[in-house]
Amino acid sequence: MFVQKCVLRRMTLPLLPCDCDLCDWYIHNSGYNRCFWVLAQHLDLTGGVKLTFEEIAEYEGISIEDVQKTYDAALLKLRLGSSQLEISAEVYDESLTIWR
Repeated sequence: MFVQKCVLRRMTLPLLPCDCDLCDWYIHNSGYNRCFWVLAQHLDLTGGVKLTFEEIAEYEGISIEDVQKTYDAALLKLRLGSSQLEISAEVYDESLTIWR
């Protein structure tokens, strides 16, 4: 997936800080080589690490208020979307109360 998203079409994650600030995946943190995918790999390997709104704002180069607005909008979309889910009898087995 990384190769498909990388503007420079790198085959591997950058070993040095990336200087392609036009990339959609560029972050403002040289500790993660300025690459979201390096950060994502770190979060995946360490497990359970959570970023604060302040860290997200710093990495993305936006205000904390913008992070909060984006977070609130995402939660609203999830809430609105969950009310539109329908449980199909073909998918749900009541006798076993499990999802197939």
